[in-house]
Amino acid sequence: MDSSDYQSLQRQIGIVNKWAGSLPWPDSQLTIAPAQIAQLRQASTQLNTQISTLKQGQEKYIRRVRTALDQLGVELDQNHSKDADRALNKVRRLLKPLAPRQRQLFEQELRPLAARLNEVHDWQGFAIEPKKIELCASMKSLLGSKENVVTLAAKIKSLQDEWKQLGPLPRARDQQLWEEFKTAADQAFEPCKAAFARQAELRRENFKQRMQLVAQLRDYENKMAWPQSTGAPTDDEEPGDSPPGAAPDWRLVQKTLDTAREAFRNIKPVDQKGEKKSQKAFRSICDRIYGHIKEEYGRNIALKEELVARAQELVELEDLRHAIDQAKRIQRDWKEVGMTPVGVDRKLWKKLRTACDEVFARLDQQRDQNNAEIDACVKQAESLRDQARDLLNSDDDERRLHLKKDLSGLKQQFREIDLPHAIQQRLGKDFQNIESQARDVVNGIRARQEQARWQQLLERIRACALKTTDTDAATTFWAKESELPKGIDRQALESFWQDGPAEGNEEKMLEACIALEILGEIESPVEDKEARMNYQMKRLLEGMGSQQVPAADALQVSINQFISLHPSSRWTERFCSGVEKIRASSY
Repeated sequence: MDSSDYQSLQRQIGIVNKWAGSLPWPDSQLTIAPAQIAQLRQASTQLNTQISTLKQGQEKYIRRVRTALDQLGVELDQNHSKDADRALNKVRRLLKPLAPRQRQLFEQELRPLAARLNEVHDWQGFAIEPKKIELCASMKSLLGSKENVVTLAAKIKSLQDEWKQLGPLPRARDQQLWEEFKTAADQAFEPCKAAFARQAELRRENFKQRMQLVAQLRDYENKMAWPQSTGAPTDDEEPGDSPPGAAPDWRLVQKTLDTAREAFRNIKPVDQKGEKKSQKAFRSICDRIYGHIKEEYGRNIALKEELVARAQELVELEDLRHAIDQAKRIQRDWKEVGMTPVGVDRKLWKKLRTACDEVFARLDQQRDQNNAEIDACVKQAESLRDQARDLLNSDDDERRLHLKKDLSGLKQQFREIDLPHAIQQRLGKDFQNIESQARDVVNGIRARQEQARWQQLLERIRACALKTTDTDAATTFWAKESELPKGIDRQALESFWQDGPAEGNEEKMLEACIALEILGEIESPVEDKEARMNYQMKRLLEGMGSQQVPAADALQVSINQFISLHPSSRWTERFCSGVEKIRASSY
């Protein structure tokens, strides 16, 4: 029973009173009354309480009905039939709590409004039926459509949305047109269902690949020997059965995490449920791995804060020479500390440098007492600097190749001279500039020599590939005498020259070229994009987190592997072109 329906409550009270009157029981004997008598009395009390509650709220209910009637009138005046339907239903619902007489008065006022609304529905039916017939025809025209399934589905959805915007017709006619429209829509949507099923399968496969990547990361995290590792495995993780492996290379750990995140982002699309689940699992294991990195950050920050505190204590140390030695020692120790966040490192380094500068600045206080000694030291240091410049300006390339060793000796002598901080900085910068120029000179000489060796190597590889098609040109290239780059397998190259290009191995040659292009961040041909993506995914899953070969060594390994394939001129030209680009990007 609806406890808010006034008339229904009155009827129930009449029924209860009738039954109570037909089953009289003295009030003095209520303690032994049958259960039915107690139930009747309880029901009567409850119903009268509900009626009393409704009576107390009559003014509130009347205001609500009046507001709803006014809203109904407004919707009718504006020809908003759907809103008027909702307003009419609301009025009828709000009439229930009213007393019968007040309810009758409002119902009399409601009748002409309801009649107006029925007239609106009748007139709308004349306009709506042709539109629904037109929508049925439009939907049927989509049967057998050759359009893209996404476009087709959008058109079907658009027609369905238009249908929903139309009002109702007489029930029988409305049901007839709806069945006709729905049947056509179901038939037109059949091609979309198959296409969407394929898309769903792709999403499931992508979700599977994402979870495989998560499993790889979990295995990686379990097998690493994290220092002072904290945090128990989550409910969906199991600790590794084997003991932890080698201590982590933190920069490699960060690179592994970045690579995994990029790979995860590229595996898409995934359905909404799979997206949430895979994101949650991936974020969880990434947070665990990054947690180890944060612990390493914490340890290194603590070490650097300790070095800063030690440096600050040196400012007040009476033994100036000892303070300076300790400041230099602290600076050396600073370089041995592992990685820290850039922002924190910069702030701590600024504090350390300030403290060390204050220690070094105390040397200026002794300048007046040691002028003669300082002048001699300055002249000696300047003489060493001038000697360094003379070595740098030499025209003898063979001699200049030993600049590093010669300058190191001069700089070591310079470091051993006790100089004021400002002069030491000035001459130190001179030495740094000379060393920088010397590095450029030596690097230039070595680069030219190295470039000649690499050019000879590429000419020899091309000569091996040309041997069967242009023997004279191949022999000319091969006959040039020159050193080859370090790490190149001469025996394999000699075997390539003797045997010439091999038949087959096209897949291995393609993979070797793609591996080189990935190493040098070179775009592969458009037709090899899919092969490149497959190779990258294979390399990521098989070698995630493992120690990587340095770039220079990786290039030599890649070249030796390529030579061992005895490639044809087609693959040789692509590979050699890639090597030249890598070499060019290195300078």
